[in-house]
Amino acid sequence: MNSIPRTVLVVDDSKVAQAAIATALEAAGYRVVCTENPLLVPSLLRTETPGLALVDYEMPAVTGDMVTQIIRPPGRPYNDDIGVFLYSSRPDAELATLSDRCGADGYLTKTEDTSRVVALVDRWFRRRRR
Repeated sequence: MNSIPRTVLVVDDSKVAQAAIATALEAAGYRVVCTENPLLVPSLLRTETPGLALVDYEMPAVTGDMVTQIIRPPGRPYNDDIGVFLYSSRPDAELATLSDRCGADGYLTKTEDTSRVVALVDRWFRRRRR
């Protein structure tokens, strides 16, 4: 059996969004680590081993594509096992393009329905165990 950690890193400048996602994921049995400061991601990755990162695309200091590059720098194989999903209120087509362009594994449109987030995370971890 694969030993991918069931830890999810949530990078979002909105504490409200963080809390909603964390509550839903923790209720589903996931360990959740949150930060509103994307510039703290490198130091978090030295102490945490997430299997998946949910990254808000639109943050004041850094965009989600930049955070994706911080998590998985091009040409460097470390952290390749961490899944990265962008999420935003942007239209699906735009998010799909942004996700492809920056090398994220997928995207999710922001919604108040946190069950969609849990379903996406569940699917990700099930696929990774195979």
